[in-house]
Amino acid sequence: MKVSLFFVCLISSMMFAFSIPGFANQPVRVKGKILFSNGEVAAFVTVALKEIEMSNPPQIRLLLSTQTDETGSYEFGINPATLSQNNVFYRISTDLEGQSVGSDPFRLQTEMGTTNIDLSIPAIIEGLENITFVKEVVIIESINEAVHITNLIFIENGSGSVVNARKIPFRKKIPVNALNVTLLNRDKGMNVSSKQGEIAIEFSIPEGNHEVIFSYDVPVDNGEISLEHQLSYSIREVEFTTPDKSLEIYVDDSLLDSGSVLSERKKVGDREFFSQILKLTVNKETVPIVIKGIPVSQSRLFLPALLLFFVLIVGLVWYLVKISKSTGKPL
Repeated sequence: MKVSLFFVCLISSMMFAFSIPGFANQPVRVKGKILFSNGEVAAFVTVALKEIEMSNPPQIRLLLSTQTDETGSYEFGINPATLSQNNVFYRISTDLEGQSVGSDPFRLQTEMGTTNIDLSIPAIIEGLENITFVKEVVIIESINEAVHITNLIFIENGSGSVVNARKIPFRKKIPVNALNVTLLNRDKGMNVSSKQGEIAIEFSIPEGNHEVIFSYDVPVDNGEISLEHQLSYSIREVEFTTPDKSLEIYVDDSLLDSGSVLSERKKVGDREFFSQILKLTVNKETVPIVIKGIPVSQSRLFLPALLLFFVLIVGLVWYLVKISKSTGKPL
């Protein structure tokens, strides 16, 4: 009897509590602290609470946003009536220098509970010296009255932090007569601009491997062209390669005192590439290369051929006139 009376009292108390206006709609709370990986407080940064509906494909919606206080703390209060219950997860995220950093997905405690989610975001360090330029690949192909050059630069950020190099961007010289300068990939955190003879890349990139890929065309007047290729910052390996069997690429032999040049043939898919690989042992700023065997278009050959034909005709007429005068016979 006493046990039964206890449960009756408990149920009555719960019914009374939920009968109080607003009690049943107490907010669901999500709170935590945002710190940098070096332990510093991430004060006054924007924090987002996102809802992830596990559909096909998953649907991600911004639910709420707020800012951390001076201690890096944040808190959300959510009306439980607005929350979905089925196949829904949540995520805390913040943006850092254009990169989104977020928590693992989690479920909310909807019965007057508080979910604690702390987040560690990478610290920010300044300067290109914190980035390693691993390798450069320069693909050279012949097109109509030009060579098409695609430059791939492989970058590694192993610092454990976000590297910000916006104040002093990486500048890459290209031929001043380059045309159709095109950036072929645009990672988040990279701003690229170009002007005559130069490409400027502003970095703000997280830890990991990254690529910069751009291309341009260089006009050609004859079957050979010389280029002064600027090397990336402290790079040790550069590969000049072409899928065109007619093209020949030569690296200046004077570089052999600071590295070696290897010839290599490789297949990528159904294409065969012919490469000159420069392995450097010291820092170099530029490397001269010569490209030979560039096909000359028929339109460029027509004028010289026409001029040669005209010279031959004039020479023939002159010769016949001279013979006519010497023999006294008319032409």
